[in-house]
Amino acid sequence: MDDTHDSQQARKKPGAGFFFVTMTFYLILVYGSSLIVLPNGGMTTRDFDYPAVWPWLSMWFDGFARSPIVEVAVLALPILFGCMALVFLLTRRLVGGPAWLGSLAGTFLMAHPVKTEVLFSATGIYYGMAAFMALATLLAYTRLRQEGGVAPYAIALLCFAVANGIFAVNAALLGVLILMEFFVGDSEERNWLRLLPFLGVTMVANWFHLDILYAQMPTLDSIVGPLLLVFYPIGLLPETVAHAEAHAWQGWAWGIGVMLVLGWALFKVKSAPFRFAVLAVLFFRVYPGALPINYVTLENAGQLFFPLAMCGVALAALSAWLMRFEAWGRPTVAITTILCLILFVLQFQANRAYSPVNALRDYYPAETAHVAQNDGAAEATESR
Repeated sequence: MDDTHDSQQARKKPGAGFFFVTMTFYLILVYGSSLIVLPNGGMTTRDFDYPAVWPWLSMWFDGFARSPIVEVAVLALPILFGCMALVFLLTRRLVGGPAWLGSLAGTFLMAHPVKTEVLFSATGIYYGMAAFMALATLLAYTRLRQEGGVAPYAIALLCFAVANGIFAVNAALLGVLILMEFFVGDSEERNWLRLLPFLGVTMVANWFHLDILYAQMPTLDSIVGPLLLVFYPIGLLPETVAHAEAHAWQGWAWGIGVMLVLGWALFKVKSAPFRFAVLAVLFFRVYPGALPINYVTLENAGQLFFPLAMCGVALAALSAWLMRFEAWGRPTVAITTILCLILFVLQFQANRAYSPVNALRDYYPAETAHVAQNDGAAEATESR
């Protein structure tokens, strides 16, 4: 009787393949219809030269689609799915537990609307590819620490060289690896000497990106402030931002309160992956030369893509820790499911509200001027 019950329980546990299929379904559900309703604004492929990323990027989809927004999304969606897959695999290696925890981390990344820029902006593609290489580096380095060997070391170093050498936004990635060495695993897995080649790559990459990295040094509010968008992902009202600027002490009080709660969580939650992921989010934001993030329009919020992925890992680690307590088993599953559903709705609304004119005017203002003018005339006619 017990053997039959145990075998039925084992058959009911879905594997990684099932969750990859479900994540694909979620991706299509949230973004598929959004691509259909997005207008092209009268633009053509040849008008869009992707100057914020690389000149050759425009050749990838030249003549493929009628709308530059659709072109960017068609390129960005595979990048997003790749990041979801890497987060899933990274969570499985770091956190362990049921396979749905990896799906939770990947779904959280996919559905969180603060990274909408990554899906519908050429600059966002840059941040998406940077996050993909950073996550690939963490996954390869985790495998290196757990298995060792020459091939895993070479793969991890190659991923790190690409992530750090091409993408200046990954300048703090070495610090994330140091945090992994310190917090994750036991003393037998810890080996500080293997970080020396990674340090050498970082020094060369920082010299290569010198003009970008040290254009301006980060301040405490620019590091911590944008992370509040993780908890309030739809952006602030303009009057809210104006009030915060006029009463700076209230913003500092709110930020200090969040940091105290976060510090309490780091002390209370006895989970090494959780502590690593949370501190990785904070450390990654110590990025010289980071662009300011607009709290209203979420412009440049693509810089939060990798920190958002680590927030997903932290959420999965927190869920795994809570499920160790019998009273928190089912509530944890229910709460995380509701959270993902809420994020689905918010991301879908963010997709529909996205303005191609606003997104593209920085790339070719002359071409977008007539679109904005026509939109204004239409609105005036409707109001009359």
